[in-house]
Amino acid sequence: ATKGNITDHFAISGNRADVNAKENTQETLVSLMGMIMGVGLAKWLHCLEKEDDTSALGDKLMTDTQYISWTIFMILTVIHIWANYVSIQRLQLRTLNGARAKVLLQQLVENCSDWVMRDITDDDDAARIRTTERCEKMIKSPRQIKESLRSSL
Repeated sequence: ATKGNITDHFAISGNRADVNAKENTQETLVSLMGMIMGVGLAKWLHCLEKEDDTSALGDKLMTDTQYISWTIFMILTVIHIWANYVSIQRLQLRTLNGARAKVLLQQLVENCSDWVMRDITDDDDAARIRTTERCEKMIKSPRQIKESLRSSL
């Protein structure tokens, strides 16, 4: 369901199939490039490991090659998590999931339910109209919802 919503974000003019095909092509290319770079990195680390003198380890916890491997892993992991975070922040979804619906409706349900229950017992149409107007003012705009979700992270 999430991938479909993300595809809908990019498919503005009803071209969901085109967007899906392009996404699959890009994903294939990126995977291929990642595999090629991974094989190259593995070969380079293997060459470093051959040169590394493990007998002279002494009181060090790891060899230089292991240190380089872990450093590269940590850098790439941080870049990956940061890129995912930034890309998710840029999405403007047009549908509501549970969390988005809760942000949208929580204040409305908490405040308007009391007003509505009071007005049900009242026969005054003017009071009902005032209650409806007050409840409508509490409905948040898409921008307010986006800001609320960002602050809840």
